Amino acid sequence: MSTATNRLLSMCALLLCSAPLKAIDIFQFYRAPFFQGTPRSDQRDSTSYLDFRYGHGKTDTAWDRDGNRVGVLSQYGQTDVSLLASNVAEITQCSHPVTYDWLNPCTGKIPGYNFTGCDGKIALSGTFDIEEFNFIYQQNLRFGFYFMAYLPYRDIKVYDIHLENFTHPENERADDFTEFLCSGTFDQVLCENGFDPACTSFIKSGSADGAFYIGWHGYDDHTIDLFHDVAGFVQLGAIVPFSGQRNQRILSAVPLGYDDHWAASTRFGVEVGLADHFAVGFNGAVDIIWAQERCETIKTDLCQDGLIYFGRDSIDLKQGLLWHGGLYFHFDQPFKGLHFTSGYSYSKKDRTRLESIECDDLPVNSARSR
Repeated sequence: MSTATNRLLSMCALLLCSAPLKAIDIFQFYRAPFFQGTPRSDQRDSTSYLDFRYGHGKTDTAWDRDGNRVGVLSQYGQTDVSLLASNVAEITQCSHPVTYDWLNPCTGKIPGYNFTGCDGKIALSGTFDIEEFNFIYQQNLRFGFYFMAYLPYRDIKVYDIHLENFTHPENERADDFTEFLCSGTFDQVLCENGFDPACTSFIKSGSADGAFYIGWHGYDDHTIDLFHDVAGFVQLGAIVPFSGQRNQRILSAVPLGYDDHWAASTRFGVEVGLADHFAVGFNGAVDIIWAQERCETIKTDLCQDGLIYFGRDSIDLKQGLLWHGGLYFHFDQPFKGLHFTSGYSYSKKDRTRLESIECDDLPVNSARSR
């Protein structure tokens, strides 16, 4: 690095006041990108800077696929317990005795209750808590081009988990179903099918997925008379899965990143200075997540919803596009070295497709979407 290189260490602590968590599509953790863009100034070649950002968020609510506010673990709907063993050939009296006794579609006790409506349906609720430490390094090259590395560290907790029973108390089988849920029998069923007890908390810390970009940025402070100055950037890069896949045994588990998926990523942004210390900006991004073959829990009945699936199959997982957008207002240096940014960022996920590789006769082998 040349002696003319300037180093800038920007230490910014950001409190992320987030709206309720959007649905974690197919157990994949993501959030809208930080809305602060490239600094609105003329950046010289061969300079570099390191940025550190901290965020914390906590919520017990989410939105389901229809846009309704629900519990943070209920965004995929309610689980119909009587359908859990439907079309799962591996469940036999020898291999899964408790599951067979209670959930066998033909002779099981729960299907024999003939529940309708919300009777026999359950959901999990709890609290989601995240701390995030972001390290961003940018090395300016020549002619406006630069290299950027984004390395986050996350501490995620899902706790205070409890089981919600939607069975009407006046149903003649309500007490029997409640006893099944609360006596430990349901947890035995979960254990036979490869899960920890329903209300197991999830705690995990570690490096999340990194992102590496090649970008270009530009700055102009005299061409457009209407504005004080204008800056913009565009980036093209890749998201690298450092954090691994989620723990499928824990129903409330989420991965620290993109659930062991690689992705191509492009980002862009424009910031317009309206005065010496005031600017507005817009950022956008698109992530293209690469398809992957893996073993996943899957629906075995078209009427199944919720977090719990007893079917397992090798599938071709085709994630939908992930879209980001952000609008912000930036007030720069009201006091030396201090700046204030307020904004809103949003992420949207296209539909995900799961196509069965090993079995062509599953009722839902063609698709499952979140």
